[in-house]
Parts: sequence; structure tokens; C-alpha cells
Amino acid sequence: AEKKSLVAMHKVAKEELGLETSCPVTGKKLTVAENTPAIDMKGKTYYFSDDVSLDKFKKNPTKYLGGLKDKAKELLKKKKG
Repeated sequence: AEKKSLVAMHKVAKEELGLETSCPVTGKKLTVAENTPAIDMKGKTYYFSDDVSLDKFKKNPTKYLGGLKDKAKELLKKKKG
């Protein structure tokens, strides 16, 4: 039960509306709206393209977070190269 305390449902605030981000599960680009599924984890907010993606993420966050780091590294390499 300890793991669950790290993840909390996130209510999208006015300041977040229109924020450009991408879903950590599908990789789809998205613009944050009032109904965008979101969770807070370890002090960071993650936004999802749909509830299915959010559920997948909740079940295995490290799988998707690890992928994000790798993607970021790949992007940096591409820019440098």
C-alpha cells in the first residue's frame, strides 16, 4: 500500500489550461484541458491522453518514466549530432 501514497489524482488548475505536453504512456502530444486526466507523483504532474493511459501508468509508473528519460536522451543526442 506504500506505493499508492506516491500517486495522487490531480485536479487541473486554471494556470495549467493550454499547457502543451505529451502523454507519458502513448507519447501523444496534448494540450491540457479541464477534463485532461492527470496525476501527481513525487512532486511532478503527469497528464494523459485518456483514462486508459492513466490507469496503465498507475499500474506501472516506472515503466513509462524510464521511457521518458530515454526519449529525452535520444532527443538530446539527435540535436547534438
